Amino acid sequence: MGKELTSFIKNCKSFCDKYNKKEETEELKRRIASESNVSDLKSLRFAVMYYEIGSALNIKEDKLIKFSEFIAFLSNICHSADDLVDSVLSTGEKIDKVGVLLSYYPTLNVFLKKLALDYGTIQQGFGRGIQLFREENKIIENKKKPSEETTEYLLKIGNPDFFIYNNLFYSLIREDKAKQIDSFMENYVVLDLVLDHITDLDEDFENNSFNPVLWFLKSKTEVDKDNLIKKLISHKTYGSFLEIAFKYGKMALEKSKLSDNKLANVLRTYVKGELEGLNLFKKYNYLVNFQNRIKLTKLILKPHPWEHYSYKEVYD
Repeated sequence: MGKELTSFIKNCKSFCDKYNKKEETEELKRRIASESNVSDLKSLRFAVMYYEIGSALNIKEDKLIKFSEFIAFLSNICHSADDLVDSVLSTGEKIDKVGVLLSYYPTLNVFLKKLALDYGTIQQGFGRGIQLFREENKIIENKKKPSEETTEYLLKIGNPDFFIYNNLFYSLIREDKAKQIDSFMENYVVLDLVLDHITDLDEDFENNSFNPVLWFLKSKTEVDKDNLIKKLISHKTYGSFLEIAFKYGKMALEKSKLSDNKLANVLRTYVKGELEGLNLFKKYNYLVNFQNRIKLTKLILKPHPWEHYSYKEVYD
């Protein structure tokens, strides 16, 4: 075992001890999955996040678990819409993501009776999200002409799902708390989205799915599966996106410094985990010299509450 790998494993173990809670949240995920009839792990991770933030705000357990179930259900709908859109776009055809999402809209009635949310609140939450989906579609349709400004703007609006979930969650809490969390989220979402795109690079390349990192790289050079990572480094594409991630991550960290220590601790754990994971990713040359590069990338760039793997699943 080389010195670099030995050093990485040591630092990775320390990192996971602080920021990987996959095993600790398994029971909560099973509970939410059972009640919401959702098995999609990505959707359950969103549900866990809102459950933890709600717990820090002392939302009553019965109301909070029902809301978390609703988020899992709604997130599953959004991800199903994303998958359908990606499969159509990969063929070169066009599809209206908004139309696809709205086709799932009536099924949300299943959960409305479980929550202290009326239909108007649901519509309000969807309204701004739908607007962002439309803006996102316009940029993606013109994806042959990227620029740094356009790419950063796309990242800022590129996760409308989050806006929908946040807006619904804010209806459960005091307005001052909602504003505090929102100022954090508008920066954290950009950081998290950059890391999503980096961890999805190989899969998106293989499936010809839209990914801003690939979009930006392909505007500069021809890319194939074998030279993808090499080109990302040599054309400084990794560097450009990491700059964006650090920029918004640092702003999110600043916004997490709240008077409410319990809430602040939850938000800080989320953003500090991703920033420290980025530092490891950069320190060890984007992990290009290690076997299981893809799995290791997800291990350190998707810490709590987004864990794909635990440390034991990778190294034990």
